[in-house]
Amino acid sequence: MSDELILDTVHRRRIGRFPNLRQPLTFNEQILRRCVSPDLRYAKPNDKLAVREFVAERIGLEHLIPLLAEPSDFTQAVFGTLPPSFVTNINHGSGFVEVVRDKTQTSFEKLARPSHGSLSTDFYRIARERHYRGIEPSIFF
Repeated sequence: MSDELILDTVHRRRIGRFPNLRQPLTFNEQILRRCVSPDLRYAKPNDKLAVREFVAERIGLEHLIPLLAEPSDFTQAVFGTLPPSFVTNINHGSGFVEVVRDKTQTSFEKLARPSHGSLSTDFYRIARERHYRGIEPSIFF
C-alpha cells in the first residue's frame, strides 16, 4: 500500500474520519501532509545528532546538552565509561529514551537489549514518516 493510503487508514481509525491532505485544515492533517510530502529542509533536524550542528551554528554550543558518547556499537566498554547517571537515546526515531538515574541499579545487558532492537527499527516502515528514511541509525548518550 502507498504511504498516503496507510496514513489515511490510520487517521480514520484514530480520529474517525479520513484526512483532507489536499487542503489540510487541522494540525493532524498538516502533520500527515508533511509525512506524505516531506520538505527537505526538515530532514536534518529529524536526526537528533545532526541537529546538534544545526543548533550550534544558529544559536551556539552553550544551548546543547553535553554529548557523553556516540559509539558505533554499544558495548560493555562503552557502558563502563558512562557516568553514574545519563540518558540514552537513538537519533532516528522517537520513544526510545532511557533515563538512567543510578548506573549501579542497571546493567549493560538491561540497556543493550532494547538499544540493539531500537537501532534495527525502521521508523519509516512503522509510521511511514519519510523524513526518517535517510537517517543512519545511531545510539548516543
